[in-house]
Amino acid sequence: SIGAIEQHTAVLPLGTDTMIINEVAERVGEKLGAYVVPTVPFGTSYEHRGFPGTVYIRPDTLYKMVKEMISSCYDEGIKKAAVILGHGGLWMVKPAIRDLNYERPDGTAIWLCPFDRAAGLLKGTIDTIDKEIHAGEFETSCIMAIDPEAVKMEHARDFEPDAGREYLDYVSMKQISPYGTWGHQSLSSPEKGRKALDILATATADYIKGTFAKLDGIKSK
Repeated sequence: SIGAIEQHTAVLPLGTDTMIINEVAERVGEKLGAYVVPTVPFGTSYEHRGFPGTVYIRPDTLYKMVKEMISSCYDEGIKKAAVILGHGGLWMVKPAIRDLNYERPDGTAIWLCPFDRAAGLLKGTIDTIDKEIHAGEFETSCIMAIDPEAVKMEHARDFEPDAGREYLDYVSMKQISPYGTWGHQSLSSPEKGRKALDILATATADYIKGTFAKLDGIKSK
């Protein structure tokens, strides 16, 4: 799994993405009986520059990391790998997985973002799931469930900018949202977080199991 170290307003810790995806990955590992590699905490979080605490790596660095980590697993006899993304900006993982599958046919690698896979399922739990981009109701609720002491709700701010997500490819988050929020923190609760984490883990495990089964069938022909 791959997370990030980046600002999540004064309400949430810098490691929010890493904490959430690590929790999901551990649950998925238990469901599938799979080996779980420690979560990579660094992402390509360029868009959060200007906020204290954000640490990012270059896309080409992430590309190499993904390929080399999975290749090392192949060399040790682990021939199936699923990369679980804990952040929306990890675009370089897709070409890394694509290249690896053609360069190393002795193994099979897939990638997925649990939040994308479970977005429709989360609608009954997270009221603003269609509007949240960063540090809103969903992420705040999840951290409330994982580590409630890490959440400082006295600093909560709701903010929904008049811009689409694609604007983060053009300007920084700080230019779009001065407080770093893109969502509704005030609607968060630990109960919502617990339900959301269950949904994410189940959807992720189902997708991984189903995808590998289908690929096994295709490769066996």
